[in-house]
Amino acid sequence: MNLMKKLIVLLILFVVIPILVLDLFVAKKLESITEEQVGNALLQLVRGSHLTLDRESSDFEEKTEKIMISQEIQQLASIPSSSEYERFEIFKALDKYLNNYSTSAVRYSLFFRTQISSIRSSLIPIF
Repeated sequence: MNLMKKLIVLLILFVVIPILVLDLFVAKKLESITEEQVGNALLQLVRGSHLTLDRESSDFEEKTEKIMISQEIQQLASIPSSSEYERFEIFKALDKYLNNYSTSAVRYSLFFRTQISSIRSSLIPIF
């Protein structure tokens, strides 16, 4: 072999092959480190979302409980014996009361379903 071919073979053996092996090793290590960091970040995101959902849920339950025990809701029991004007005033006050608890995310509203001799009411959140 002439000198040029020997130098090319030596260059391949001692430079190119070690660089390829190191590249493969570094790529595998980088992959495992990235996977671990992404997994940890995702776990923290899930924990944060869980806390946010718990907080929102407890806030919703607390507001609903306050609304249900309020005087405005308790007045609904006297609706069948009220005049139309009194019912209108009760509904208007109740709508204003529910509007105070409503936010852009949760809107409280009231609907009535009439039956033969009684009026039933239900409080529902509108998302």
